[in-house]
Amino acid sequence: QEGCFDSRMTDTNKIKVIKRLLDATRAGRIAWVREDQYQKWFSTELGDREICFRFLYLEACNQDGADRYAIELFMPGISGFFACGTEGYCLMRELYQVAFEDGQMPDRDEATEFLDEFLPEQPSD
Repeated sequence: QEGCFDSRMTDTNKIKVIKRLLDATRAGRIAWVREDQYQKWFSTELGDREICFRFLYLEACNQDGADRYAIELFMPGISGFFACGTEGYCLMRELYQVAFEDGQMPDRDEATEFLDEFLPEQPSD
């Protein structure tokens, strides 16, 4: 269709960019920091420009807690949004795990903690 934006090219470019960031992070060429006290923003600087990302959460008003459903990446030339389950999301999650020594996602597993307290697993025979 004339005038229709083809997002496949943009997504392909974003994946290439994330892979470069991931490779540079693995090689120690980029160091990431947690930006705020709530550990929601993660950033690094290249030259005098900032690259940052954060996890986005979806919370239903009739339940407790929120789940990560996307990651936003901001850097010169890209403002990317990657939904859970996409290649971009998986690569950004891997970048997070490589960047931070604890390798853990920034949230507690509240559901498992709840079950461990009130419904402990039984040893299997």
